[in-house]
Formats: sequence, C-alpha cells, structure tokens
Amino acid sequence: MGSPLPVTFLLMIVSESTNPSVTLLQQHTRKPSVSISPSGEIVEGSSVTLTCSTDGNPPVESYIWYWTDGHFEGPERQSKTIRNETGQTYEIKNVNTGHSGGYRCLPLPGDSESNMVLLEVYYPPRNISVSISPSGEIVEGSSVTLTCSSDTNPPVKIYTWFKDKTEVASEKGQNYRITKISSKGRGEYKCTASNKYGTKDSPVVYMNVLYSPKSVSVSISPSGEIMEGSSVTLTCSSDANPPVKNYTWFKEGGISPVGSGQNYCITNISIEERGRFYCKAQNVIGSQTSPAVSVLEPGLDGGTEMALTRLDMETAEVPSVIYSCVKQHKHEMRIHALQIILTKQKFVVKVFACCSYEDRMQPVEGKDIKISGDIT
Repeated sequence: MGSPLPVTFLLMIVSESTNPSVTLLQQHTRKPSVSISPSGEIVEGSSVTLTCSTDGNPPVESYIWYWTDGHFEGPERQSKTIRNETGQTYEIKNVNTGHSGGYRCLPLPGDSESNMVLLEVYYPPRNISVSISPSGEIVEGSSVTLTCSSDTNPPVKIYTWFKDKTEVASEKGQNYRITKISSKGRGEYKCTASNKYGTKDSPVVYMNVLYSPKSVSVSISPSGEIMEGSSVTLTCSSDANPPVKNYTWFKEGGISPVGSGQNYCITNISIEERGRFYCKAQNVIGSQTSPAVSVLEPGLDGGTEMALTRLDMETAEVPSVIYSCVKQHKHEMRIHALQIILTKQKFVVKVFACCSYEDRMQPVEGKDIKISGDIT
C-alpha cells in the first residue's frame, strides 16, 4: 500500500508554493526605472515623455511621479509630488527651464522607487546685459572693463562687442578691457552672445568718459581789420567733459587776469589796449591754456610779405622800409633788416619789427616778417 505517499508529498509542495511569504518576496524584487524620450539634448519649446518601466507581480495599478529641482544640491534638495500624474508615462509639452531637474517614479502597489534621472533643458542666450567696472565716474587715462552676462545653456561660445554700432573686431571674449581710455572711448556699447541654439543682443549702455579741456582756442569777432574806437569780442572755445566751469582771460606781459567768462569784450578799443590775449579753460578734471591772438597788431601772427623793387647789395646797411602799423591812424612800423638771403635772382630779408608810438620804439613780439622780391 505504498502508492498514496507520493500524492501526499505533492500536495505539500503546492501548499508551500502558495505561502504568503513567497508572494511578498516576489513583490519586493521589482525595481522600476525611468527613461526619457527623445534621447539626447532637450531644447526649450519641444515636447518630452518620461516612462516608468517595471516588471514582476502583482500588476501595477497606478504610479506616483516625483520631481526634484535640479538647481539645488545636497540635503536642501526636496522632492515634490507631481499632482494629477498617475500613469505610466508623464508627458511635458512646450518644455522650459522650469522643468529641469530630477524625476523618479513609484509603481503602486509597492514601496520601491526608481533611480532619479535628470532632465536638462537647453536654450539660446537670454537676459543679456553689459556691466561697467569700476562703477561711477570714469576719467580719461584710467582702465575700464566691460562684462557681458547672460543666462544660457549650453554656455556662450562667442561674444561680440560693438561701440556706436561698429564691431570691435579685436574683442571676442566675455570681458572687454580698455587700458588708459581716452575721450574717444566715450560712447554706446553693447555685446552679442551666441551658442549653438541662437544669438541675442544686449541693451545698449552709455559709457561717459570725463576729461580736462583740450583744443582750447580763441576766436575774434568781428573778423578782419580792427579799427581803433571799435569794439571786439574774444571767445574761448574748448572740448571738455564735463563742460568748462571757469574761463579766465590774460594779456601777455601781464600778471593778473584781465577778465573772466567765455567771452571777453573790449569796447571803444584804443591803441593802449593793443596786445596779445589768451584764455584758460578749467573744469573739475583739469585746465588748458589757449594760444595767444593779437588785437590791433596786424601782420604779426602769420607773417607779412612786402615787395621791393630795388636793393643795393654793395652797401652794408639795408635802407629802412616804412610800413603802416595801423594805417588809419598813421602809426608806423619801422622794419630793420637782420639777414639777407640771396638765391639766384631772388632775395629774402628776415626782419625784426618795431612799432613807433609817441616817438618811442617799442618791440613787438611775434613772428618774423618776410620781405621778398626780385633784384632789379
């Protein structure tokens, strides 16, 4: 009667296979995973699908999706449950940088989460700006650095700099450094940032460069011949930033200033007031003095040429030539020759000029007067 024994043994094996502890073991061996489609770089504005995959029993009834901000590292990272997402796939349409981060899934029933996968979103440069260092006032001769900043992924590959809408061909980096900046450095600047997904321009920034007065000059009004008894206005002009704050007028040979302000007026001018005048322009950065101009001294600034019809080369003394200094009042300029240069049939006499006034010979400062003519 030994045949019933195998049947009883088989029943025991079936009973063992239905033990709840074995079923629990099968449930805990399931390990889910998350995949991202499409693979490769995800560009802002595109669509992406995340899929939670798992195997084992019992069948999955629902899923929980978790998102972790990718901008934080370490213990500060906190996962958030993505609400209303319970399916095996999680689709994101029109993806943006706010979707960047880590994603995990949890199939239910069960307590085994997937490993985290990172979703990185790529986009062209944006929020482009230019900063100037040092901040505050920039004085001519100092050094300045302009920096182009942007928000972009991947990082900017090429920076291009512009001044007054013209490309600065020598500069391609994020920083544009100008050493010993001049007044010509004043103007509008901007940068362009480029990566593989696009290009963006920054707003224009204006860089102001302060400098002391330069190119200071004096103009006379009215122009032309000045007559005794008339009025004349001298005007001081310059290039300065900030504008000139103080103008001061001087007369050559004097110690104290003769006037102030951008314009210096002489009314009812007399021969006593003749001379050479100049101005000094000053702002908060520095000052510069103009060249002098002559008033009631014609012919001395640019030189005067006079023609002679006869010159006795055998005499040691050159005859004096009388020339009118102020024609309308018959004041005379007596010219004395200092040097005679003879070249073929031409001659040049270099002279020193004195004005005769009230029977006194008074030296007149100025350039030599050249007298030339043909030998007859």
